[in-house]
Amino acid sequence: GASAVGTFAIQFASLAGAEVIATCGADNLGYVQSLGCAQAIDYRAQDIGQAVRAWSPGGVDLVLDCVGCGSLPGALDLLSPGGMLVAILTLVAGDAGPDYAEAARRGLRTALTYSKMPSGGNLGKIAALLADGRVRPPRTETLPLEQVAAAHDLLQSGRAKRKLVLQVAGDD
Repeated sequence: GASAVGTFAIQFASLAGAEVIATCGADNLGYVQSLGCAQAIDYRAQDIGQAVRAWSPGGVDLVLDCVGCGSLPGALDLLSPGGMLVAILTLVAGDAGPDYAEAARRGLRTALTYSKMPSGGNLGKIAALLADGRVRPPRTETLPLEQVAAAHDLLQSGRAKRKLVLQVAGDD
């Protein structure tokens, strides 16, 4: 929930009237709740399946997996009958997404997507939501290009607390 995709997804879903539950590390629980998340799960300390079932015993209507690589085991078990799992594949070798045959057998829906550029119209709508303050952008930190190795290490280790932006040229 604290990733850039999660930051936007929580806010868009909340604006649409959905009740949102999201996973994040303990240090981000307050952050995701400030975005409109009704329930935040510390994925390091809590059993995700148990927490979701306690919050919504009949399952949830939609699961958005924006991490991939098997980071959300039992995702299909979290869904209510007719629910949908949307997986954003990471393009990491071996990230095949959900078990589509099992989802179909259970009467669940799945959607698979890769990151792609949204349409101009949708970008305009997002820009308007950002401009009027109804949606906040993800947290960012700008680093000079010379620190690209350090930035990569932060991302690989999972210690990055913000989206990292590399400054390629000066402000002049």
